[in-house]
Amino acid sequence: EMNLRGINLSGMSLKSAKLVGTNMSNTICLFTFFQGSQMTNANFRNAELDAANFSNCVMHNADLRGVKMRPVEIKGDAASNHKQWRPNFSGAALKDADLSGAYISGADFRGAELDGVIVDKATFHGCAFDEGIDRLLLQKGAAFEEPRMAVAV
Repeated sequence: EMNLRGINLSGMSLKSAKLVGTNMSNTICLFTFFQGSQMTNANFRNAELDAANFSNCVMHNADLRGVKMRPVEIKGDAASNHKQWRPNFSGAALKDADLSGAYISGADFRGAELDGVIVDKATFHGCAFDEGIDRLLLQKGAAFEEPRMAVAV
């Protein structure tokens, strides 16, 4: 178990890393790539995770309380050069993860395992979910800001 509390990990590639039980609370992870990492019991409490990519990560029992995740827009010199990078949890295993009090905007949760996830007072804005998942999260105490983007697989 590593302690990376409060470190700026922005732009780093930690793909397929073994981060089980790692303390990453209060970290800044702007454009950080975690794809395929093992992160069971990892602590991201109050971290800034704008445009972070957690696709296909195993994050069982992860502590994501109070995290902030937003898309980041890169503006080029012409309208056609604008690019928006969105937080990504597609295909991630978030079983029993705690997202209480999190603010998550524009994230992709399609194909994610969300069994037992805790979302009390979590706010989702413009996130993409498999069909019906947003309703389930609403029943568990999550709030949704428009637009909702529930998408069938």
